[in-house]
Amino acid sequence: MLTIKISLLCLFITIISCKNASEWRSRSIYQILTDRFSPSNYTYNRCIENPLSENASRNYCAGTYQGAIDQLDYIEQMGFNAIWISPIPSNIDSETMYGVGFHGYWMNHLYQLNKYFGSENDLIEFINEAHKRDIWIMLDVVANHVGPNVSTNYFPFNKPEYFHQPLCFIQDYDNQTQDEFCSVGSVQLPLPDLNTENNFVITTLVSWIKETVEKYNFDGIRIDTFRHIRQSFWVNYTYEAGVYSVGEVATSNTSYVGSYQYFADGVLHYPLYFVLKLVFTDDNPTRQSMFTLEEQVQQNEIYFKDPTLCGTFLDNHDQDRFLNHTQNPIRIQNALVYLM
Repeated sequence: MLTIKISLLCLFITIISCKNASEWRSRSIYQILTDRFSPSNYTYNRCIENPLSENASRNYCAGTYQGAIDQLDYIEQMGFNAIWISPIPSNIDSETMYGVGFHGYWMNHLYQLNKYFGSENDLIEFINEAHKRDIWIMLDVVANHVGPNVSTNYFPFNKPEYFHQPLCFIQDYDNQTQDEFCSVGSVQLPLPDLNTENNFVITTLVSWIKETVEKYNFDGIRIDTFRHIRQSFWVNYTYEAGVYSVGEVATSNTSYVGSYQYFADGVLHYPLYFVLKLVFTDDNPTRQSMFTLEEQVQQNEIYFKDPTLCGTFLDNHDQDRFLNHTQNPIRIQNALVYLM
C-alpha cells in the first residue's frame, strides 16, 4: 500500500503503483517542498534573517533543484527510491495576505518554469541524477485553479470564459456543484477556478501534461484538488499523462474517495489517515480501538477499485504533524508498520 510520512520539509510515501501502476508498488516516496528542502540560491532567500517569522514562512526560502541534487545520496541512503516534487510552473510573485506562491500551487504562466526553483537545465539534471540512482520522480500538478486574483495576467488562460462564472466560493464542501464550479482558497483570497468544460482549457491542460511528462521524463504525477473537477475530465488527462497517477481527495468519506479511483490509478488514502489519528494519537478524546482499523479495511475492499494502489500517510504538507498528536514512540512505530 502507498504510504506517506512527512517530516518538516518532506514526506514519506510507500506507494503501490506508478511507472506503470504495478511497478510503483515497490517504491517508497519522499516528498519535498522544493523551496524548503535544500536551499542553494540565496539570491531569492527572503526568510534567511528570521526564518521562523510569519512573513518569512510565506515567502521563498531558496530551495532549488540543485539543492535537491546535493541531497540525492542522503535520500537514497534513507531507503527512498522515489521523490515527489512541487508543481513546476511559474507562480504569482506579488505579495498577498498569505504570502507568495513558494509552494507551487498558484500558477500564473503554465509554460514558464518557476524561476526560484532553478532553470530548465537544473530540473533536467535533477531528474537525470535521480534516475542514475533508480530514484523515480513524481510531479505534483494543478489543473483546477490558478493563483490568487491579484492580476489578470494568467497565461494562457487570459480570457473570462476560461474561468467558471460568476465567481463563487466553496462554503459547503459536501455540495458537489460548489466543489467543482466554485473557487478554493478563501473569500479574501480566492483561487480562480478554471472552466474545465471549456474546450480550450481542456485541450491545453491535457496537452500540457502529456508534453511535460514526455519532455522531462517524469515517472508519475500527484494530482492536486482532484475532487474539484468533474470526474470525466480526468479520463483523458490521466491517460495522456501515460504514467502512474494518484489524486488528492481530502475527506474521510470512504465511498466518496473510493469513487475517484476509477479516474486515476490511485488516490491518497485520507479515510485511513483519519482513522489512524483516531487509533494511534494521545490527544484525541474519542480515541478508537484496533477494531476501527479492521472496519476501515473492510470498507476499503468495498469502495476502492484497488486499495493497494492508494497512497497511505501519517501526515503531509496539508495536515498537522502526527508528532503533534503523540510523542509515544510505540504508537508512532505501530502506525508506520501498519502503513507499510
